[in-house]
Amino acid sequence: VCLPPSAPPPKPPPPPLPTTQLFGGLADVPRIEYMQRWLELAWEQGFDPVGKAQLSPIYGTRKWIGSTEAASLLRSFGIRARIVEFIDKDAQAKERAIRAKIAREGGVHRRKG
Repeated sequence: VCLPPSAPPPKPPPPPLPTTQLFGGLADVPRIEYMQRWLELAWEQGFDPVGKAQLSPIYGTRKWIGSTEAASLLRSFGIRARIVEFIDKDAQAKERAIRAKIAREGGVHRRKG
């Protein structure tokens, strides 16, 4: 491929997923019970002490594993993980309007019926 001198070099392909490191070498998404146990092991290693305080024990329960727990689990396997929040600006505006109305009216009102 001939590129003009001002063009940036092409990006290298992403590195392969370290499946030998991730989830004990499983090539597929593991069972929930395994992920729960690995999360508890991550907590024992010091990952996400706040999550541990809120959710431990998690193994064998129906507690949800959220983005913070997923990031902790991945980090415990040496995978760089970042949590990103996507904000719905319309929902934010609606929430501000509701909070302003509550502040103006002095609290929550219930219909008598």
